[in-house]
Amino acid sequence: MIRYILSLVSGILFILIRFILISGSHPAALFDLPSLLFVVVCPFIVMYILHGHANVKTAFSAPFKKNSSKETLLLANRYFKNHNKVTWLWAFAAVLIGVIGILQNLNNKLAIGPNLALAIMSIFYAAVIHVFVIIPFTVLIDAKIKEMG
Repeated sequence: MIRYILSLVSGILFILIRFILISGSHPAALFDLPSLLFVVVCPFIVMYILHGHANVKTAFSAPFKKNSSKETLLLANRYFKNHNKVTWLWAFAAVLIGVIGILQNLNNKLAIGPNLALAIMSIFYAAVIHVFVIIPFTVLIDAKIKEMG
């Protein structure tokens, strides 16, 4: 659990420091609500509907419980692999919507920025979800499965 928290904190700090030093922008520039909805909220809702409350709760808690069975860990691992796929598919859909919005509004320069932000930030958010949620949980789960033999 401590290693997971340290990896989250260090990763977030690296992103913020690099963003501020390279671009000179404010960290709030990394916030784009439509992209967040598409890549964070929508995949979670889809997975919640498909797997149900109990299985989602189990998937997120299994790596941290001492008495998790191998079967529970394998189900949690499958959940995170599926969540990863769903996240990237929603990000891809958001990119396509952003590109379509750009192409439909080539004459309106005010509409290009928000559509471009939707396209680019969606990929960024999918990568962040992958690096800070999917990979750490699958690594923890795989390690617990390996310990069991």
